Amino acid sequence: MVKRYHESFPSFSYEFDSRYPLQRNNDLQGVLHVALPSRGTRAMSFPFLTPLDPATLRAAGVPERFAFGQADRVRFHELDVLDHVNNARYLSWFETFRVAYLRAYGISDPAVTAPRPVLVLKSVAVDFRAPLHLDDSYIVAGRTRAYRKTSWSMEYAVVSRARLCALSEAVICLMEADFTTRRTLPETYIEAFRSRDGATYDG
Repeated sequence: MVKRYHESFPSFSYEFDSRYPLQRNNDLQGVLHVALPSRGTRAMSFPFLTPLDPATLRAAGVPERFAFGQADRVRFHELDVLDHVNNARYLSWFETFRVAYLRAYGISDPAVTAPRPVLVLKSVAVDFRAPLHLDDSYIVAGRTRAYRKTSWSMEYAVVSRARLCALSEAVICLMEADFTTRRTLPETYIEAFRSRDGATYDG
């Protein structure tokens, strides 16, 4: 008997044969059947964890408002029991992106031993649109949408094969070394946000 389970993504469904235990190994026939639209090749030909230029982002289907992004590939340990990427993993992807973003924008570089700014993730929200699976290549793009006196708001997008898989928003605060006192954003931050991302003041 085949039982069908629908998850939160309306265009996807999973089926398994109840005569067999549900396992992670998709090579076992009859264990997990994934009803997907035509996927084509799962690997996009982009360098991984390397900043992509705007023309490459546009060609990959990344929304035009994003000028900075980098690609990567889904790994086995990032999957959950339903064989798609676990929701919590997206937060790690955004963190990895954010490190590259801050380095490229001249804000913070973890490889530098000199005193670095104290940056605190105040809040984050994720809107999941479509699942990703093992060996799928994807792009995480992001930008600063707006800034205030001591913080700025970022938005992220996860895109795979021109399909929007997730959107996210986050607020980053600049703090003093005591992790309590907020610090005014330097003009260099603001200039980078405005010139590269088109960010606006949200006071």
